[in-house]
Amino acid sequence: MLTGAVASCFILSFRAVARAQRIAWLRLECAVSGTLDRVGGALRFTNFVTRVVLTIPESADVAACERALRKAEQGCLVANSLDAVRELEFEIVRAAMLEPVAKAG
Repeated sequence: MLTGAVASCFILSFRAVARAQRIAWLRLECAVSGTLDRVGGALRFTNFVTRVVLTIPESADVAACERALRKAEQGCLVANSLDAVRELEFEIVRAAMLEPVAKAG
């Protein structure tokens, strides 16, 4: 449930950032995985990896999309409330090409 909350928050954050920056996009897929570890005798989440595939129109600005994805990750209230390492991995795909144009990880 916690990883689902992080994913939902990321999606909502991205939508807000994209709207504010007038970024055109077609589809956003997001999955979050969390690592549970025993720390100081207690079981807790120590790491979250957010994996995103963003599909954009052929004419969209890839650099602006990358910045928006990073800003959404930094602005996610749920993830910011957690004491764990966070990672963002993303792939940006142009709709007409259906090939990755940018990949981070």
